[in-house]
Amino acid sequence: MRRSSEHQQALAVAVQREQCWLHVMERKELGTLEGLVHRAHRVQMADVRFRDELARWRGLDRDCRPP
Repeated sequence: MRRSSEHQQALAVAVQREQCWLHVMERKELGTLEGLVHRAHRVQMADVRFRDELARWRGLDRDCRPP
């Protein structure tokens, strides 16, 4: 999907208004992001404390299954 200059301008204004930053990813960066997301998920799911908290939030047991 191509970003129009109008959309880019609207994003720039919104980012400035919120006093934050925005990184627009290039297609070539997506593989790296995907790898990082998968790694983060594996790390989190290997942590019992994370799974316990996730289960509490979702109303599930420790293995994220309905009771």
